[in-house]
Amino acid sequence: MPNNNKTAKTTVEKNIEKLTADLNALVERARSFIKQGKLAKLGETEDEIRKTEKDLAKMISFEVFAELLKTDDPIYNAIRLFAYNIPKHKMVREKGSTKIVDIAVESKSVVIDLLALCNYSKGKGKELSSEWQYTAAKVNQLLCLRVAQDLKCSPQEMDAICKTYFLKEEARKINLGGVPTSNNQLTKLLQKCIDEIVFKAGEDGKNTYKCNNHDVAFLLNAYARKDKKELFTITVSKDGYFRQVVMEVVKRIIENGRYGVNGYKTIKA
Repeated sequence: MPNNNKTAKTTVEKNIEKLTADLNALVERARSFIKQGKLAKLGETEDEIRKTEKDLAKMISFEVFAELLKTDDPIYNAIRLFAYNIPKHKMVREKGSTKIVDIAVESKSVVIDLLALCNYSKGKGKELSSEWQYTAAKVNQLLCLRVAQDLKCSPQEMDAICKTYFLKEEARKINLGGVPTSNNQLTKLLQKCIDEIVFKAGEDGKNTYKCNNHDVAFLLNAYARKDKKELFTITVSKDGYFRQVVMEVVKRIIENGRYGVNGYKTIKA
């Protein structure tokens, strides 16, 4: 008789099992080609490994999302969890040489994509709103203009940024005011993003998850970097990375964490 206590495996779980087995077999094949010195065959096999890893990562994300949707507050719990692991191969090279001597599979941490979670929830019985993405995108544009203003870009250059900056139509319709010139204005914009992502009402009816100047400082420092190609140019965050930084800010607030700085070290602490 069948064991009724056993839970039937979901399609995602079955896919993960199959893809994991496929990945392991491909890694062993690659290892064999390394030993034989068949680099062309190794290259073809590595392409298959990359595709299998990509498919497996997608299935693992679906498994994580499905578990989060079982909780009372999926968004809150996704922020607390923050990341999950996926397998990622790595070619092992001889010390001091480029010669490949082995292949290994390591665990890679992947930050949860909140928007992907919201999109996954559609039709799953617990649909999560993804409207917050448009406010986040609009704030991202305003931050870009703030950086341009800080760098003394001309009015013509500022206008060009406004006209060429990619925004979905839903985001373009949102009016959040002008370019934030003070950290107080930035705090209010960041708080608006947070309120739309996760909200826990206090006695005053306002969100108990409140950001401060430290969160704004973290956001500004994580937001932009020097462009790798153009001189005297700053590259700002795309929407996906911006959402990830905001998510990290929210996690800091929820867990009452502290920010830190990693400096260039010559001596281990």
